[in-house]
Order: sequence, then structure tokens, then C-alpha cells
Amino acid sequence: MNELLSELSNFQQILSVALIAAVAVQLFYLLFFYIRLVVYKPKNSLASQPPVSIVICARNESKNLMNYIPMIMEQNYPLFEVVVVNDSSWDDSEDILKALQVRYPSLKVVKLNEDLHRMAGKKFALTMGIKGTSHERLLLTDADCSPLSNDWITNMLAEVKEDEVVLGVSLMARQKGVWKNFFRFESVHTAVNYCSLALGGLPYMGVGRNLSYTKEKFFSVGGFRKHMHIIGGDDDLFINEIAPKSTFIVRQDLEAQTTSLSPEKLSKWWEQKRRHLNTSGLYKFKHKLALGMEPLSWWIMWGTALVLLVLRTPALLVITPIAFRYLLLYGTFIAIGRKWKVLDAVWVMPIWELALNIAKPAVLLSNMISKPKRWM
Repeated sequence: MNELLSELSNFQQILSVALIAAVAVQLFYLLFFYIRLVVYKPKNSLASQPPVSIVICARNESKNLMNYIPMIMEQNYPLFEVVVVNDSSWDDSEDILKALQVRYPSLKVVKLNEDLHRMAGKKFALTMGIKGTSHERLLLTDADCSPLSNDWITNMLAEVKEDEVVLGVSLMARQKGVWKNFFRFESVHTAVNYCSLALGGLPYMGVGRNLSYTKEKFFSVGGFRKHMHIIGGDDDLFINEIAPKSTFIVRQDLEAQTTSLSPEKLSKWWEQKRRHLNTSGLYKFKHKLALGMEPLSWWIMWGTALVLLVLRTPALLVITPIAFRYLLLYGTFIAIGRKWKVLDAVWVMPIWELALNIAKPAVLLSNMISKPKRWM
């Protein structure tokens, strides 16, 4: 190996060092963050079962309300309520909710009229829903989400302490179609990022489809007051804000997960990602650095590798570090995939990783050109 290095030009040597450094960064994320999800052991004690209010915001979600509200209302948990915010729906959501209230008298509905607010996103609706709750502990999900278990609440709140923030996993359901498999992988990749970084001491976001905190925690920072004007951020910007003074726990157990159907079209996913990534520019610097270094090192890794191969650098020098990285990465994601029952989405990971690392910069560029649409 030393002989091969000595035969390289100065430029090739510089590129080789850059390649090895980029791979080293990739390995750091793998061995310091991602591996935590592989060795994570769930808590089995059910000692803590605090009363909880489940808050769901819905805008023109009549079919989802009809399908998924019963799954939530029939959870095995001693004391909970469900508060649905009907956010200016013009479909038959109101009629569906009235019928559900007959079936489930404990179901609460907060109705918002279109002329009541003109604020971006669902933050106003979520705030009104939280104000309408009876219990201190909150558990958030979306109208298009379904829990994977009748013990979802129990597993999300197992051994939770009074002021802890619980980050849950919510993935796209398995569906037929190439793009839907990509959407499912992207949801896995996102969950791996925010869960592993939280376990590593860098919580930066959760997902509103499966997230729990207290009303005291919410109102201690004025709710979404500081970023109410921004589309999105009810999960990531809020978590960024409360992170310095909060304790986080991660629930990746299968019984604590929720799932939802993927967008029907690539264009729908694109708009969804535009709204999600629109808030990333407001993250704290350390979170931007943590999230930016991994994809940047990926681009450097492949960029330097391709240039080195064009310069006829011995393939062994170029391929070996990259192959080692992919071997560890693939093994880690396969292990996580087995735990989360998502092997169908991760077995083609190298292809979807490439697609995702191309798509995200494209989405960010699109947001620089025009603002994403508001929550519908």
C-alpha cells in the first residue's frame, strides 16, 4: 500500500487524503450515532402510565379520520383522551367526527373556521388543540397515521418522567411501487438520523406523527410563538428551541411506532419535503453542522473517488475505503431494518442513498427560488 501511495502525484495524494478523511467522517456517524439504534434495548417496565391527551390536527381528512380514529380510541391504556382539531375542513370531516363522537363519547373535537386565522401551517390548529386538552402529558400524531399496536400509548410512555420529551418513530407503510419504496426508505433514513443523534446527545427534531411532551414544556417557551409565521417547524423548530433545557428519550420499539401511507405522487412528496426542509435554515449551528457534515462528506467521498479513477489511480486505493464504509453502513441499516421490520426499504439502500443525496440539495435549491405552499 505504501508503495502504491509513493507512486502517486502530489495532486493524487491530496485527493487520496481527502477521500480517506471523507470516509472517516462517514464512519464516525456510523460508529458514534447510528450504531446506537442497533444496540438500543427497550424499557419493559410499565410503571409509569400518566393520563395523556392525544392531539390530532385534521384538514380535509374525512377518510383517514374514519379509518384511524377508532384504532386510537381503542388503545389499551387506563386513562387518555383524544382531541381532534377540525381545521377549516370543507369535506365531510365534520359529519364523520360527529358520528365518531356518538360511538366514542370521550372524543373531543375543536372546530376552527376558515376566517378564524390566516397563519401558515398547522401551528395555530395544534395550539388550539393543546389548549383544549385535559391532561398534562401530550401525545401528538396526525390524522393519516395509525399505531402499529394497541399498546402504542403504553410503549411510547413507558417509564416516562414528568418533564421528559419522547421522540417516537413514524414510518411510511409498505406499498407497491418504486417511488413508494423510496419514500419509505427516506422516512427510515430520517428516523435513523433524529433518533440516533438524540441518543448521542444532539436532539434536533422529532416528527409530529409520533411525539410526546408536556403542556408545561409547550407553554414555557410560548408554544410556537417565535416561529408561528414559518410554514412547518411544529416538530423540528420546537424541539430545537426546547432542547437545551430538556431531557429526551427515544422510543424505537415496534409497538411504539406509527405508520402512514406514502404520498400518491412524486410531486406530492416533493412539496412535502420542501415544507420540511424550509425550516432547516433556522436550526442551531451545531445541528446544521451535524446534519451537513454527513452528506457533504458523502459528496467529497464520491467526487474525489471519481477524479482519482479518471487520473488512473490504482483502483485498490480508491475502492477499498469506500467498500469498507458501505459494508458497515449496509450492515447497520440491515440490523435496524430487521428491528423496525423495514428490510424491504433498506436492502437497496445504496441506490436510495444516492437518490436521496441528489434530491435533498435539489429541494433546498427549489426553496431558495420560491417558497413552499402552506399546510393543506
